[in-house]
Amino acid sequence: MPESLRFLRGMSYVSLVIVLFSALSNGGGQGRTATLARQLKVSRQTVQRWLRWWHAVFMVSPFWRLRRGQFMPSLLETDLPQSLLDHYKDMIDPGSGVASLLGFLAPFSR
Repeated sequence: MPESLRFLRGMSYVSLVIVLFSALSNGGGQGRTATLARQLKVSRQTVQRWLRWWHAVFMVSPFWRLRRGQFMPSLLETDLPQSLLDHYKDMIDPGSGVASLLGFLAPFSR
C-alpha cells in the first residue's frame, strides 16, 4: 500500500478522527464535506482521498475480505466506515467500542 494511504498507522487519535470524519462525510454531499474540512482544517481533496481509500482500497483488501464475515448482521459496505462505527458503538462502554474499532483496524494499518 502506498505510504500516502497508510494514514491509520500508529496514530490512535488521528485514526479516530479520520474514521469519524470519513463517516460523517460519506454521503453527506459537498456542503457537509466542505464544512467538516473547514472546521478541522483539512483540504477537501484529503477528505475525498480518505473516502476513496475506504471504498476502493479497504473494501477490496484481503484484510476486509477475510474479516467482514465476523459481523452479524453483515455491514453495509457502501456505508463504510459508518457501518463499522455503528457496529462498535453498540458496545456497553463507548470508550471500549472506540478502542475495539481501532483494534480491529490496527492490523490493516501496518
